Amino acid sequence: MAPRQIPPQTLEELRRRVDLVGLVSRHVTLKPSGREFRGLCPFHEERTPSFYVVPEKGFFFCHGCRARGDAIGFLQRMRGDSFVEAVRELAREVGLSVSQLDTPGLDEAQRLRDVTAAAQEHFQARLWGEEGAAARAYLEERGVLEATAR
Repeated sequence: MAPRQIPPQTLEELRRRVDLVGLVSRHVTLKPSGREFRGLCPFHEERTPSFYVVPEKGFFFCHGCRARGDAIGFLQRMRGDSFVEAVRELAREVGLSVSQLDTPGLDEAQRLRDVTAAAQEHFQARLWGEEGAAARAYLEERGVLEATAR
């Protein structure tokens, strides 16, 4: 069984609840600039601020490196989190339940292992059968050892 998707209304509610300026301020010194906030981009080296946070619209943007996104995207980039990890972290911070974020269970993982094993068998049979002669010759020509090819 595949993981269920996060309902769009849950993501919308999460984005509405997260204080984007507060989140970004943990990593970037922001200064007000009209209705926006600006600072040095955390994603590339720069001397003059080109990184903007627009709280009214819920996004950040860097004129230098073109990084852009919302609170989820910012957390993904800053910490290297997956989408689901970032959503879970932000939801925890704002007290939003995201129980619908199932991850693949053991059944799913086993199914993926089975499919991978079947694909491996299929391609090994093709490579070492009659129809794989040209492919084997190419591998040999490239210096690929038989053990590696197997």
